[in-house]
Amino acid sequence: MTTRLLSQVIFFSGTVFLIACGGEQKSPAYPTEGSRREEQADSSWETEDPVAAPEADSTPNEQPKGEPKKPEFTEGMGVEEAISAVPEDYEYIGLDQEVLAKPLMQVETYKECNVKPSDKFKVRIAVWDGRVVGANVTSPNKNLARCIDGVVRKLEYKDRVESINTVEYSL
Repeated sequence: MTTRLLSQVIFFSGTVFLIACGGEQKSPAYPTEGSRREEQADSSWETEDPVAAPEADSTPNEQPKGEPKKPEFTEGMGVEEAISAVPEDYEYIGLDQEVLAKPLMQVETYKECNVKPSDKFKVRIAVWDGRVVGANVTSPNKNLARCIDGVVRKLEYKDRVESINTVEYSL
């Protein structure tokens, strides 16, 4: 009884599958070259003289279309300011967080700031093309925060990509 029921289920499933997949397939009707119609331009929206338009497009300070505009970073930028300075048309290329955090985790990095084991601070940096372009340092000790800010802004990385990457470290 069970084998008969099983064979009926298989037969029914196979029939449904064949019917669903075996039907005639029609190709979508695409317009032919002869049926293409050209729309006429609506000149009511134009505001400039068409002859003068090419001259207006050739501004001397424009970047070529294939090359994105270079970001401009200023001294003392915070991380969010550095991120905002990067144009949206730059592709993000992520660097490994461990590589970016490595110098921040080394005690030798902060030796000129005389960091003690009891000192607490938090560092967040933005890196562009191997150099730190933005930093935020917070600490209850304001002098320590100022010193660490100066130290981390001098850091340079051997991995250089024209993309903004951020990393955060706390002690």
